[in-house]
Amino acid sequence: MTEMASFQGTYSNISSFDLHRPTSIAEVCELTTRFGENYMFMGGGLDVLQMLKSGMPVENLIYLKTVPELNSVEIVSNMIRVGACVTHHAFEIHPAILENATDLAHVWKQLGNIRIRIAGTIGGNILANNASYDALPAFLALDAVAHFEDSKGSWCVSIENVTKTKQFGLLTAIEFPIGDARVFSMDRSLKPVTSVAISAEFSCGLFKNIRVGIGSAFSTPLG
Repeated sequence: MTEMASFQGTYSNISSFDLHRPTSIAEVCELTTRFGENYMFMGGGLDVLQMLKSGMPVENLIYLKTVPELNSVEIVSNMIRVGACVTHHAFEIHPAILENATDLAHVWKQLGNIRIRIAGTIGGNILANNASYDALPAFLALDAVAHFEDSKGSWCVSIENVTKTKQFGLLTAIEFPIGDARVFSMDRSLKPVTSVAISAEFSCGLFKNIRVGIGSAFSTPLG
């Protein structure tokens, strides 16, 4: 009885809100312009649901999984562009990842549990800026950039700056370089103390352009 009462009480903290299901990035931008700051985005919903259950008020909830552009993975020049609403599971099994970032696909299959990988999204994991999450250290090591858009236009920032300053607008995609000589690895065995992701180019017996991302050890992931 105590557990049930606690469970019901938690969900009873969720206040009423208007749910919006846009079908394009342009429609998302129109909604955010109309609502000002009175909205919240939801992709997989893992973190958003916890915030709502804690009593955080929201007037307008904008559900992003209905936007096709946010659910795509594609190769653009020598970069892989991953839509912000691509789930971890969809990411790890996508042909573009399996064929061009095999090491990364192998690591991603080990993140979280199957429930998190099926429901959780790449964009949500990054924007949560949670030191214990794994996407940020990985993409910091991969020298990724984040693409944003609003009604005034689009822009991109380094993944490192996403963690340092609040970005206004819609996160549309994460983009990172690929190449035959690039290798990636991540050690999560010491979590929750620390986790370390590393990316480098291996050529002529030497590692070059080495980048590291560190999670768990600090209040926010570092690269």
